[in-house]
Amino acid sequence: MFALDHYSATLAKLNLRTECHGNEDVAALDIFVAFNVSNRMLDELAEGLRRSLYDHDDNPAGSLLDERDHLVHLRYDTLAPLDWLEEWEHCGVVIDTGTGKKSELTFSDATVGKLSLAPKEGGTVACKLRIQVLPQPVQTAKLAAMLKHDVSLTLDLSKATNPAEDPETLEYENEGES
Repeated sequence: MFALDHYSATLAKLNLRTECHGNEDVAALDIFVAFNVSNRMLDELAEGLRRSLYDHDDNPAGSLLDERDHLVHLRYDTLAPLDWLEEWEHCGVVIDTGTGKKSELTFSDATVGKLSLAPKEGGTVACKLRIQVLPQPVQTAKLAAMLKHDVSLTLDLSKATNPAEDPETLEYENEGES
């Protein structure tokens, strides 16, 4: 599982909506962010993923590093962005807008998903990600003010769960197949 610690990201899009919690409508927000990471993050998602998309630099004079694990050459340069279908619930998210004393927006129970990966030549992966939260009105206002601007993003997935791997969810889904 991957994590981000104070990564520079762009607030690409916000989608304000409501969720029904029992008899009550609750404000919910989809936060779409874009950021770049090293291709080493691919192996945090799935072991061997980086090696399947990248290869060693064939030009020995072109690389100053003498590392066998330094994979920078994109194997398939016409590959479209990859959509990662996994979703993580109960994630910790901190978005620091960098606007002053109380610039950190903290969400302790976010859902993270819709991860899109666009591998680039040289070892960079351009990523897009959706973060779903139940914000306070002041948090929504601060995020709206930062739309299309860079922020510092921290994702903590250490306590995250994947609903697709939940035994109760799988049991319920399998009952409908009989």
